[in-house]
Amino acid sequence: MVGSRQYGGFTLTVLIAVAMLLRHWNTTAVYSIFCFGYERRISVTTLIDGAVTVSSSIFFVHRFGAIGAPLGSIVGVSLVSLPSNLFALCRETEVPLSRVILPSGHGSGDFPLSVSVPSSSRERGRRRIRLNWQWRPSAWLELTRL
Repeated sequence: MVGSRQYGGFTLTVLIAVAMLLRHWNTTAVYSIFCFGYERRISVTTLIDGAVTVSSSIFFVHRFGAIGAPLGSIVGVSLVSLPSNLFALCRETEVPLSRVILPSGHGSGDFPLSVSVPSSSRERGRRRIRLNWQWRPSAWLELTRL
């Protein structure tokens, strides 16, 4: 039965979301460089990323518990896949890395980032999580403030 006993906490949830966003960004870069004929590079990078992710996840899970699994995924994608794939994309498109990472300007603040912070409100004996505030970043670098 799914319930509050299976909830890993806010930190685990945030780390899983960060790992997912980084993996999605990497997937976008992979599809882009695939179009330039980097199949072999993608395969080797993915294998190395997998080895780093598994080994760092095992290490972090033994060290920190459940939050170690998304930490291992973040380490793998941040140290192996994203740098390799983004540099290949920059080389092929002849665009500097800063231009690939930073937003184009228009539309970068159009999506709201809503952060739910657990609160201690109780309604009829049930704990509720409320939306406490909403933040609209005006640039991608503002996302690092989290």
